[in-house]
Amino acid sequence: MVGIWILFIIWLFAAIGAIISLIRLFWVKRKPSDKPTEVITAIVSILTLLFSWFAIKIPSPEIYPLDNEIPKNESVNITLVANKGLKIKYTLDGTDPKSGNNYIDSFNLNHSATVAARARFVLWWSDISKSNYTIETAPYTLDESNAGIYSVDHCEASPRYTYIRDSATNNGNIIFELRKHNIIEVKGTYSNDNSEWAYVEYCGICGWVNTEFLTKVQITENAVVNSLGYYYVSTDWANMRKSASEQAEKVQKVYYGQKYYVDRFQEGWGIIKNSPDDETILGYISMECMSLFQPGIYKINSVSESGLNFRSMPDEEDDTNIIDKIPNDTEINITKHENGWIEAIYKGVNGWVKMKDMKLI
Repeated sequence: MVGIWILFIIWLFAAIGAIISLIRLFWVKRKPSDKPTEVITAIVSILTLLFSWFAIKIPSPEIYPLDNEIPKNESVNITLVANKGLKIKYTLDGTDPKSGNNYIDSFNLNHSATVAARARFVLWWSDISKSNYTIETAPYTLDESNAGIYSVDHCEASPRYTYIRDSATNNGNIIFELRKHNIIEVKGTYSNDNSEWAYVEYCGICGWVNTEFLTKVQITENAVVNSLGYYYVSTDWANMRKSASEQAEKVQKVYYGQKYYVDRFQEGWGIIKNSPDDETILGYISMECMSLFQPGIYKINSVSESGLNFRSMPDEEDDTNIIDKIPNDTEINITKHENGWIEAIYKGVNGWVKMKDMKLI
């Protein structure tokens, strides 16, 4: 690092010298006899600037353990090492880490991934380091007769979340938070002495959920699970960020019902675009805050004992558009979703209800 700092200081002084020389050459009146000296000084400063820029080489970070296939039933602890004073960014899908996560400390990897990392010093980046890891994602014998599509029926430790864990035990590390009514794919189940666990996949995350929090659902043929497509914000609000990390810079705040196209998944985050044909990536949103609309039979699940407001327009601010109350547990066939509202037919009348007050059955 001493050599890098020396070259950086040379580059910095050369940049300052080049700026001063160019100002004196073009904007300060000088004697004609002084001009050749100023030209030579400017040329030397610029050449020194270019030389020091290209001479600075940032060493790539090292990834431990080295490339290998992890034995069955084992996860791996990933450590990234770079020279002191360098910052490291990384991704788990092999893409360029410049827009990836900031490396803070070692982390556990319990699924197959390609770890890519770069080191950064001020304006300079190292080359990419990569390591491929193949890990058995289901380290238990699964009962595949229970495979299928399930809904998160109720929550584990709070009114809001059920956890995906890295092992089939309540002591397993939490790797993702599922919200009530999320639709997930169960690959199979595993029973131990105390409970039954489902091995699930959701938005690029694989892990274990206690089956007591899940209910199997019947969905229509055109329904999709773990698929790319248009998702809506299912929480009151969420932060869109520049990379797949809670520590990444915020791009903007998004609100319930807003619809975005999820182009691909990265460790439980959705890479967001306006449409599938749009080449511009808007940012990253945690899939804990996004839901994919599923056509099918829904049951009214309002918090109000009097039932759910059935409105003529998708507008919650104007109570004059309430045309009826739908009792709780009423089943309705739903096919259309728009900005957090779903269009339904009740008693032969078309109307709108809030998506968050409905449960797929």
